[in-house]
Amino acid sequence: MLRATAGVTILVQAAAYFSERKSLALGTRAFAFLLVADGLCLLIGFFTPGSSLVGALSALGVALSWLPLPAWNMFQFEPSAIEMIAMCTAAGLLGPGAFSLDARLFGWREITIPPVSQNPKP
Repeated sequence: MLRATAGVTILVQAAAYFSERKSLALGTRAFAFLLVADGLCLLIGFFTPGSSLVGALSALGVALSWLPLPAWNMFQFEPSAIEMIAMCTAAGLLGPGAFSLDARLFGWREITIPPVSQNPKP
């Protein structure tokens, strides 16, 4: 759910950039396409640590006005930008989850803890 929420939020932000078709410069258009690719990667769970890092950095960049801003901006208030950065960071650290493309491609990680012996050595 965390990964899907972050992905949909990034896609909505990309749609805000594409809604201003008249004033899309080349850099803004490239950033909007990066947001679409990043949002889709988060939704399907492909390259989750990398795409969540890109999502967090883009939210930080838009919140601090390092990147061009659309007229309608999802991250224009600091709490929403901080929340998006926290969601992307959590998704990146937790991993893609069971229902993701990464799990299908690379398999689940299984941690085995060896049993503790009952007779400790003196």
